[in-house]
Amino acid sequence: MQLKKFSKDELMDFLVSGIPMPETALTNENTINFYFEELESFINGAENDFWATCTDYLEITIAFGNKDYIVMRHIAGNVIFYMAPNVAGDIGNMTSEEASDVIGLVYGVIVYNEKWNQVSQIATQLISKDPTAISLSSGEPIKMNSIEMENLKAFVEENRKYK
Repeated sequence: MQLKKFSKDELMDFLVSGIPMPETALTNENTINFYFEELESFINGAENDFWATCTDYLEITIAFGNKDYIVMRHIAGNVIFYMAPNVAGDIGNMTSEEASDVIGLVYGVIVYNEKWNQVSQIATQLISKDPTAISLSSGEPIKMNSIEMENLKAFVEENRKYK
């Protein structure tokens, strides 16, 4: 999977306006809830120093190490990022590592959305009951494996804006 490089402005837009959720995740309240449950699992299953916890309906709190740092919420079809209350007043003291972690989290949600879209396409093909419609010819794994995670880590490290 090739990661798109985003400009500083695009990344800031994601941080301010949120990351659009896949259309198939917005089918109804059940799919939105499932999207957030799986996003929590995706973050916790990835090789990173983050810990995700569902803290409210359609809300995930992300801890960097043992410190709650980001709260992600569903608002109007987007995943919106908020600073956790315990760090919101101290944003001026954000370290470059913490800023890099936030950008890594943005890219992680983008990767998750791409994987969601891939699984949705396969599900649509299976539901169509047309055996010729199913094509897994790309050979790409559906789940993010450790090699992709390493590539993501290297990409974030390489494109760190706050060195």
